Amino acid sequence: MTMDWKISLLILSILTFLSGLLLLLFSKQVRRLAVFLNRWFSLRVFLKPLDMMISMDDKIYRMHKILGGISLLLAVIFFIIQFRMDHQFFKNIAISLVILNFLAAVTFLLFHRVLKKWDIDLNKWFSLRKFLKPLELIRSVENEIYKAHKVFGILSLILSLIIFCWWMNLKAC
Repeated sequence: MTMDWKISLLILSILTFLSGLLLLLFSKQVRRLAVFLNRWFSLRVFLKPLDMMISMDDKIYRMHKILGGISLLLAVIFFIIQFRMDHQFFKNIAISLVILNFLAAVTFLLFHRVLKKWDIDLNKWFSLRKFLKPLELIRSVENEIYKAHKVFGILSLILSLIIFCWWMNLKAC
């Protein structure tokens, strides 16, 4: 393991220890800090540009020959790479990638109109927004954490000790 991982494990252990101590000793101040941060920092504002619909279909269909060529090139590269692999499992993965890239290349090069028709039909039948709607529910777990702040503090301290012991064992290697 490189030194960067060992340092990050030590930092993780220290941060976990400090969070456990804060939850055990200063739970009211941590709760006030969370309320302050929730009021002044909004993740929704930062993610707002990601909510805008951007239609890339026309640009992709205009470049269907380029995309088909790149996909065909990737299929050839994976086909050459699979000869140099030792393990059969990785060879099977490479062969499946070759087949998928070849099919994508043929579809983009020869059947791009059919692909466009499928895209229009699937946009009518399948709504990604409806599928992801349950993920948009806001679940506030802060109250449960503050109710059981002693349990979470003790768990955090134990976890920090486990990570620190792991770091000590790695340091000896």
